[in-house]
Amino acid sequence: IKKIFITITLVFLFSSIQAITEKTTHGILFKSGASPINQRTSLSLFEEDLRKFKNNFSLSFELSLWDIEQFGYIFRIIDEKEKEVSFVFVNFRGENDLFFDFNSSITNKSLQIPIDKNDLKGKKWFLLKFDFDLKSNSATVFLQNKSYTLQGTGLTISSSLKFVYGLYGTNLDVPRIAIRDIRIEEQGKLKYAFPLNEADGEEVHDSNGKAQGYVKNPEWIINHHYHWKKEISFHSDCTAGIAYDELHDRIIVINRDSVNFYEPQSESLLTHTLSPQLPFTIFSGEAIYNPEKNECYVYDLDPINEKPFSMSVIELENYSVQNRNPSTGNTLHHHNVFWGNNYSDLYIFGGYGSYSYSNLLYRYDKNSDQWDPVGLKGDKINPRFFSACGHGDDPSEILIFGGFGNESGKQELGGRNLFDLFSIDLETKEISKRWELHEPSTLFVPCSNLVLNQEKTHFYTLCCPHHQVKTTTQLYKFNISDGSYEIVSTPIPMLSEKINTTVYLFFNEPSQRFYAVIREFLNNRTSEIRIYSILAPPVSENDLMIKKQDSFPVIPCAVATCSFVLLFLIIRRFYSGRNQNTPEKIRIGTEGETPKEPSQNAVFVLGDMTVFDNKGTDITHRFSAKLKSLYALILFNSKNAEGGISTESLTAKLWPEKDINGAKNIRGVTVKHLRNILTDMDGITLVHQNSKYLFTFKKSFYCDYIRCVQIMEDIQNSGEANERNLDELLLILKKGTLFPQLQDTWIDSYKSDFENQVEKILIQSIVNLYSNKKYHQMVRLSEVYFMIDPLNEEVLDLSLKAFKKIGKEKQAEILYSRFSANYKNSMGEEYKK
Repeated sequence: IKKIFITITLVFLFSSIQAITEKTTHGILFKSGASPINQRTSLSLFEEDLRKFKNNFSLSFELSLWDIEQFGYIFRIIDEKEKEVSFVFVNFRGENDLFFDFNSSITNKSLQIPIDKNDLKGKKWFLLKFDFDLKSNSATVFLQNKSYTLQGTGLTISSSLKFVYGLYGTNLDVPRIAIRDIRIEEQGKLKYAFPLNEADGEEVHDSNGKAQGYVKNPEWIINHHYHWKKEISFHSDCTAGIAYDELHDRIIVINRDSVNFYEPQSESLLTHTLSPQLPFTIFSGEAIYNPEKNECYVYDLDPINEKPFSMSVIELENYSVQNRNPSTGNTLHHHNVFWGNNYSDLYIFGGYGSYSYSNLLYRYDKNSDQWDPVGLKGDKINPRFFSACGHGDDPSEILIFGGFGNESGKQELGGRNLFDLFSIDLETKEISKRWELHEPSTLFVPCSNLVLNQEKTHFYTLCCPHHQVKTTTQLYKFNISDGSYEIVSTPIPMLSEKINTTVYLFFNEPSQRFYAVIREFLNNRTSEIRIYSILAPPVSENDLMIKKQDSFPVIPCAVATCSFVLLFLIIRRFYSGRNQNTPEKIRIGTEGETPKEPSQNAVFVLGDMTVFDNKGTDITHRFSAKLKSLYALILFNSKNAEGGISTESLTAKLWPEKDINGAKNIRGVTVKHLRNILTDMDGITLVHQNSKYLFTFKKSFYCDYIRCVQIMEDIQNSGEANERNLDELLLILKKGTLFPQLQDTWIDSYKSDFENQVEKILIQSIVNLYSNKKYHQMVRLSEVYFMIDPLNEEVLDLSLKAFKKIGKEKQAEILYSRFSANYKNSMGEEYKK
């Protein structure tokens, strides 16, 4: 028992840490007024089941404003009369006069809450809380340690409410906002929590995994932590200098005659003319920004350009240029450049030139205007270029990772990819080797920069197979302690044929955003600059797949699971030695018994999809939308004449937008996840043979779709249905349609075939039951039939007659009214028969 309690404690602590970490990837990003109306985002909670609250309740959520240029409605609380209390972002009263308007259409009361424009920079998250006092007819808003009270909300104890964010009704303005962690408390106790931690789909689940709302046109935030967003593309000089100003969050592109600033926050590109222009062309140099002095150093290491100048310092206040002339005597392509502690010293390391690789460290001496070699000691670092560098945990520590080179530095001896990490202490000038990896299956080189995470446990860098002309670069996350790594982004396509093509990685701490900058060679005069962004912390494809499966709370599930295990072990220990046998549950289809639904090794796909493993645990949450589609597609094809679905057909239906390699990778991951789930179920096996996927089944497995098809085949073969078959068919069909949550076009034909088969069997059975004067069974069957075809007049006629035969004329009137309403909604005219 003691060991079990320790285990529970550890699991709880681990789950808590995981939940805190994952919170940064939660949320929905709303498509705003900048998008067409039918593409704007709407989030609705309790739309179909309005909620009442006693005396008082509170609503809180975290909000991030992504674009202050977009006015609109953040949320509304709407009562049963469609009257609402609204919270609106207002930006049109003046450039710096921004505020939230909290108002009620019930009482026409309004409250303005001012916002400091500076607080919105970097798309920061902030907490909003609303305390509603239904007795006093008031509400208090809490924002950034201040409170504001609106007297006269119009909401009462008798009000039935729903909560809507974004687009709703006739007021169509939506701001570009992100929302996460919605919490609703009643009388000081948490009643509903919506972490908004889904990764796809349109259902919104509470913290218990129950769907309580819907969202249209969502951008799930976690996808912005894996998929690169292309910010901008433009042309520049062939070897323009690239630098980054984190303080102002802008990427600097330096041409010979101008400086371009790309500002991601405003998505704007600004150009300023240099005076005078640079006296040299950058060929093998770089640019680096000094935030202490707001100036950029631009230099070239090509010996041809040694005279008269090879370095310029650009003052970014007035764009003036001061020229200097240091030299290394070697071009040193793809070297590393970095500042020492406090931006006092400028260093370069490594590079390639004169048919050799370098492992030298140079420091720029302002007084002598020279690049001076720095003597290093300690572990040997092989000569290389294409390495990544960045500051380590200590301000004087520089990390050097990977690259391409060899032990001698001589190109004629051949180069190889290097996968090692070194640290250089700029104070002691000592090199320490951290680790070296075994050669991975895919060879790559990093970009010129690496970025340390906040915890100093991992670093990030962009990596690409530079030996391939048409290649891609992806973000890698490396463990500093042992070098283990994972890929944490989608690939960015690029051409690496020319040595002038360079990749940079920058990071903005306030906005928690990575930038990938690619300078891709086009010709001897021009390059294309492409800038991409991704949110931190970036996640792997596997993390994203797990998130798509597991939209349920980590901590409650962990605690509940451990508590269950503890209780089970205590009971087992108490009853040890006693031989108790539990009778096996009766399975549907057992002769002579009333049909019962199984609760182990079962998948229900008519109505809401529900899955039970071999222990009877509900594992529906493990099925993401894509996994549901994969299961459905293989299920439909497992009994066909071809014996499964081909790999090509499966891929084309589920991933039509992917290229061959991309589809292969994501297909492999998805199939692997489905196999892992099925290992917890008996009687079903996913088989891949003859390039086809199919399921094989045993009696221990139950699927309502399979059972339904079996019953219909029995009825069709025998020509009529016995009472027991009809009861079981009703039990299955009355739960709903087949896979109602799947809306992909490929499934339409399968649904249509199934519904046609059901319709044919039901019509046949309804007519037979009426002829045999089994009116009670007939009307029960007709209820299910109307779920498929609500406008069948033949079934209506027989049902009305059957109700009258058994003396239930009131039910006949209700059926007729419902039929007439459906007819008018569908046909646009009254039903006159």
